[in-house]
Amino acid sequence: MKQKDDLIDRTTINDFNYIEQQRTTENYINLGADKPQQRNTTFFASSGLRPPIDSNCSSSVGGDAIALPDGVKSLKIDLFNNATDEDLLFDKSKYKLHMGIIKADGDKISVNASLSGPPRNYKRGIVNKNSEHYKLMEYIIENYRHMEDFRVSKFYQNANKQMITIQDWSVAVWRTEQSYQVKLVMGTDVMSIGLTPGKGLTKKQRQKNCIATWYQSVRNHPVIWGGDLLKSKK
Repeated sequence: MKQKDDLIDRTTINDFNYIEQQRTTENYINLGADKPQQRNTTFFASSGLRPPIDSNCSSSVGGDAIALPDGVKSLKIDLFNNATDEDLLFDKSKYKLHMGIIKADGDKISVNASLSGPPRNYKRGIVNKNSEHYKLMEYIIENYRHMEDFRVSKFYQNANKQMITIQDWSVAVWRTEQSYQVKLVMGTDVMSIGLTPGKGLTKKQRQKNCIATWYQSVRNHPVIWGGDLLKSKK
């Protein structure tokens, strides 16, 4: 009887752990979608550190403003469709997403995500499939893969003519009637961004098959406290 009771206890504990894991993952995703300004973002803390910036202090082009990760001065996303005329006849798309970052210390980061393959290809090149980032991406894939034109990818960076996988930076994209929805996941930061096709595009961007763009920067204004102005100078 004790062996049976132990089995029941282990089953109950496993079920509880699974439910808690799902609840935690859902909270991460919901924070990215509903309350981005409350995220505890520390991914860029290693350099160019600055305090979290409220979304009201940011300017955004191409969509709603979100809270940028700590250490990011500006973030730009361009979505490309490099499908040929023949591809488009068969309703085939060849998406690519470019992300450009300027950090608070002025350094620049340029990365790309290839969005032309099936979701199953996402697992390739992942070093740690037990990481919190990978669990978040598994959840996103499972819950959004039914969306129209769903795509998912890791980010890559060119180094000596080789495409190097960037661990713990990923993106998922799908299409709605009026926009492209983007889930940008950097570490455990989940950012939800809506891209409106054609909005804010320059002629040069259109010539390069860019179909949607989004940009946000942080405006750093000096702060003067009225009480300090009234203080006597000694």
